[in-house]
Amino acid sequence: MKYIFFVCTLLLIMSCREGTHHFPFSNTPDLSRIVFLDEVNTMIDSAKTNSIYRNDVDWNKIRTQMYLLAEDATDLIDLTESTTFLFEELKDNDGLFVHNCMYFQAKGGYKEDPHTSILHEIRLDIFRGVKYPPIVQQVDNKIGYLRISSFDICDNIIFSEIYNDKICLLRNSGIDKWIIDLRYINRGKIEKLIEIITPLLGDGKIGGTKGLTAEEDVDWMINNGEFYKGKTLISTNSNCLYTTSPPIAVLISNYTSSGGEWLSIMLKERGRTSFFGQGTRGIKGVQSKIYLTDSIRHITATTLRFTKAFPKDRFDTVYSEYVKPDVEKEFTPSNMVMNDSCIISAVSWLNEK
Repeated sequence: MKYIFFVCTLLLIMSCREGTHHFPFSNTPDLSRIVFLDEVNTMIDSAKTNSIYRNDVDWNKIRTQMYLLAEDATDLIDLTESTTFLFEELKDNDGLFVHNCMYFQAKGGYKEDPHTSILHEIRLDIFRGVKYPPIVQQVDNKIGYLRISSFDICDNIIFSEIYNDKICLLRNSGIDKWIIDLRYINRGKIEKLIEIITPLLGDGKIGGTKGLTAEEDVDWMINNGEFYKGKTLISTNSNCLYTTSPPIAVLISNYTSSGGEWLSIMLKERGRTSFFGQGTRGIKGVQSKIYLTDSIRHITATTLRFTKAFPKDRFDTVYSEYVKPDVEKEFTPSNMVMNDSCIISAVSWLNEK
């Protein structure tokens, strides 16, 4: 009998040691075993200070559990389960733990995907920004068409030539109504996108970000072609400003995401503006980023990112899901501008303005 008890006990101990368990055997962490104790504390303290979800969790529970999950870590990559536990407790499905270009996030999402029609091949074509290039052209008497395509930070230098110069040319030729097509953009910095269309936005508040407290809120403003976040000047594009803000038709699709999605929010509640197409891909908030240095190898190749704010429009409506169109239209990617039913509807609407 004693032999059977001994064997069962031994098997139980071995099973607890094998693999990584979400809830360790012990309830009390042994801090002396945690090689990366400083790194874990940095992650917890940063999230506790900056996460937009920080008031909805039990921080004592989080700290204890993250310690337990980090006890056997011998490399920063071994903190993956500890960080995913943090994201799960915060319910931050946009949170990321990035180590040597490997991305880890909460297991499963907390937002239901609003779109089921996304095709991987089309998403990649739009992401690359080659098959559907930027377009700035006249499509009707007094109406200009601006298609903004996906871009990365290396493309910023050529943006003035692609967009701004042509916008000025059309503006000076008498174009005073615009279609802004955001259906072909799923990457790109929002700051550069706002700089592109600054002449079309007009002065005043265009939106901003909403944090957990009023002190964390930031208003985004345009004043005589200068774009500000709070009191910080971000960019200047004072060429070809309109004295009266032109009517704008905004085109969006299930593929509109990243900076394109944020730009659509900055165009919401603008006045003389209408949205055509499909709901956007799904809002991702502003992420707070901290860098972790491997205390053993003394290298920094790891970051923790979590949500600290969400975008808001010029009337302070916060967007945490996706942007809906005023007029629903199907989207079939094409470079045949004048055969696009969404563009045809937008032209018809603008001609009434």
